[in-house]
Amino acid sequence: MPIRNFALASLCAAMLLSITPAMGADLSRRADWQMQINSPGSNPFAEITSIEPRSPAARAKLKVGDRITQVNGAPADTESHYYDARRATRGAVPVVLTIDRGGKAREVRFTPRPLPLEVDPALDIAYSSIAIAGGSRLRTLLTRPKSHAGASAHTDTAAPNKLPSLILIPWLSCASVEVLNKSATGMDQLLAGILRDSGFLTMRVERPGVGDSEGPPCSQTDLKTEIAGELLALEQLKSQPDFDPERLFVLGMSLGGGLAPLVAQEEKVRGFVSVAGVVKTWFEHMMEIERRRLTLSGKTPTEVNDAMSGYAQLYTEYLIRGRTPGEVIEERPELKPLWSDEPGTQYGRPASYYTQLQTLNLESAWQNVKVPTLIVAGDYDWIMSADDYDRMAALVNHNTEGAATLVRWPRASHEMLQYESRQAAFNEEGGTFDEALITLVVKWLRDQAALPPR
Repeated sequence: MPIRNFALASLCAAMLLSITPAMGADLSRRADWQMQINSPGSNPFAEITSIEPRSPAARAKLKVGDRITQVNGAPADTESHYYDARRATRGAVPVVLTIDRGGKAREVRFTPRPLPLEVDPALDIAYSSIAIAGGSRLRTLLTRPKSHAGASAHTDTAAPNKLPSLILIPWLSCASVEVLNKSATGMDQLLAGILRDSGFLTMRVERPGVGDSEGPPCSQTDLKTEIAGELLALEQLKSQPDFDPERLFVLGMSLGGGLAPLVAQEEKVRGFVSVAGVVKTWFEHMMEIERRRLTLSGKTPTEVNDAMSGYAQLYTEYLIRGRTPGEVIEERPELKPLWSDEPGTQYGRPASYYTQLQTLNLESAWQNVKVPTLIVAGDYDWIMSADDYDRMAALVNHNTEGAATLVRWPRASHEMLQYESRQAAFNEEGGTFDEALITLVVKWLRDQAALPPR
């Protein structure tokens, strides 16, 4: 697809000029603290809720109930401060926690182990990196079927066997793209199943400050920096000897399910898979999610109506006029009860991330998709809007009749876990994952790539 008048082009142009691949560069492995910790919320500290026996943290005499106020001297008083500091720690490198225990402050030093690498008996998983503007390196993960792993070392003049290929455009949150705990969320289980069962060559890239990646903290990384990394990861994928330029697929999950055609707009794409994506402007998305959140939280119609009037003012100043929520609330203190996040961030990302997102025309991007597209929607997804999926399918089918396949996965939340009711999905009470979803997506991918059934 040629570049259209998308704001994305201007967002990324300067970044791409100074990006060069750094194949094989090593990165320090992120730390495994071997603890469960509640992040800061209404309290300005993180609280330890469990510690693995005989772990370095246990040997250092850390205790359940200890309140973490600093990590290596950095404050842990907000969720983003705490996670930024924790993500910066590395395995086999000492960590100093400042804790409050019974009203008394103390420092505790422990040396966490490196987090184990991702392993799957069906896959060859290669950890590499790419370098972005400024010199920071981002972790990439390239997988191929074990039976095909030798192709990456092919040195003959003859071309190796080509594999259909897939790149992940991930979610909004700062969660890692590694699937170390394949039962953690429905998205994790779906992603792990696609990597394992598709038979594809696949690429994932960690954003700056996440996983093993270097760079600024995730709470300070804007959208254009993130997309620039994804574009370079795509170039690394295309450089593989077994990459098939005729069979490139793009998998977008959550926000990535809306961004997928923008990131791949200059590529010859064989097909798209959008899981729980979005197509409206981010302003519309936030207004709709706030209404659903208020309603599912049990607010009365009057309370919902009054709050939505305030949100309209807040999001207009924030998303459209480019001010931070903190700046808006300082000028309009009556809006403060509507904002439970930090003054300069939302969902762990900087305000600039969302103002850049607001400038993107996702409908225009999907209007230019003319290839087979699988759209997966959770029937009980309260985070995305049901009519976004209808609109996405209509845009694709308008170009090529029957190109879009829309699947509404029954009783599924945004994370693709299934619940007994919509309210249970909102409360996250008892969700389960049905592996039939993996089978459905993998079959669609293999059919489009003309691979035999497994």
